[in-house]
Amino acid sequence: MLEFLPSTASDVAAYEVYALSAPFNRVSESATPSLVLDRTPEFPVTVERYSDGSLLQPGVPVYLAVVVRDASGNAHLTELITASVEPVDDGVEDPGIYLDPITGITEAWLQQTDVLVAWEHTNAPSVRAYRVYFASESFPDVESAILAGEVQASNSYRISADTFPELVNSSGWYIAVTPVDDTFERTSVETVFLAPLIQTDGGGGGADEGFDFGTYLTGPNAIIAGLVLVTVLLALLVLRRRGGKGSKTYTLQEATWGIQEDAFGPVPTGPAPTAPAPAAPASALAAPQALSVDLYATAQQLSQAPRTEAPVSRSPAPSTSIDGLLDDLGLEGQAPAKQGALDTSFLDDLL
Repeated sequence: MLEFLPSTASDVAAYEVYALSAPFNRVSESATPSLVLDRTPEFPVTVERYSDGSLLQPGVPVYLAVVVRDASGNAHLTELITASVEPVDDGVEDPGIYLDPITGITEAWLQQTDVLVAWEHTNAPSVRAYRVYFASESFPDVESAILAGEVQASNSYRISADTFPELVNSSGWYIAVTPVDDTFERTSVETVFLAPLIQTDGGGGGADEGFDFGTYLTGPNAIIAGLVLVTVLLALLVLRRRGGKGSKTYTLQEATWGIQEDAFGPVPTGPAPTAPAPAAPASALAAPQALSVDLYATAQQLSQAPRTEAPVSRSPAPSTSIDGLLDDLGLEGQAPAKQGALDTSFLDDLL
C-alpha cells in the first residue's frame, strides 16, 4: 500500500509510480512505470508489480519512487526520493476477483511478426485500464506470464516483436487480458491460444490456407496412387466379364484358343452349334445296331420254320471269274465255307 502527498502545481496531469528491486534515484525517459495515477488519486494505492512487469515477492524489499508529470509531458526524472518496503502476503490469491473477466478476446498475426489482440469492453464502471499478457504455455493467473502492455481507453493492443524478441511466429502463444480498477487487478484469467504462423513457399505472407499439391506429390504417395488405379481397373474388368451375356462355350473357346472378342464380329448370344458326329468307318464285318437286331429276328424265325429243301440248279462258274471275285474281296486262299445250317454266331458278337 502506498500513500504520498499530491503536488500543489496546477498543471499536474498524472503521477507515475516506479518500483524496483534495487535502490535508485533516477529513471530514464523510456522507463515503464509500475503504476500510473491520475491527478487526483485515491489513497491508499496498491502496488503489485515491479516496473518490469514481474510480481512483487513477499519478504523481498521493493524501492518506490513517484514522478509528477505535467500536461506538457515534462517531469523531473533525477534526484528522486525513494522509499523501501517489504511486501507481505496476506493470503489473498486474487484481490481483484470481484472484477468481471474480459470476454470476446481475439488474436491474429500482424505482418507476420506482431500480434494484434482485441477484446470487448467491460461494463464495470470502476475499470480504468486493461493489461495484456502472453506466454508460451497456458497460465491460470498472470504471475507466470509476460506483461505486454497496458491501455486505458482502447480495446485492442499490438504486441510488437521489436519489443519482445521471443515472440516468434513459428510457435504458438497463450494470451490473456485483465481488467484493472483504481485499486486492484484481476489476476486469474482464461487464456486464448494463438496458433503458429505457417508461411507459404512463395513468400507471399499470411497463413497458408490453400492446398499445395507439391507437398503430397512424393514417392510413396505416387506408388500408392498407382496401386489404387490398377486395383480399380482390375475391378472394372471383372465386373465387365460378369455382366456379359455371351455363350459359355464361346467363352471357353476364347480362353482356350485365344480368340478375341471382336476378331470375328460380335459375340454370339445363342447356343453354340453342335458338330455332327463322325461317321463310323465302313467294315464288312460290322453292321448297324438296328440291322443286327433285324437279322437276329429273321434268324430266329428261320430257325423255327420247318426246313424244306428245294432243288437248286447250279451252273458251273468259270474258275477265272471266281478267282477274280475272291481277289477283289480279299478272300483269296481261304477255304470256302461249308454248306449247311445257317451260322448265327456273329449275331451274338454284335449284340
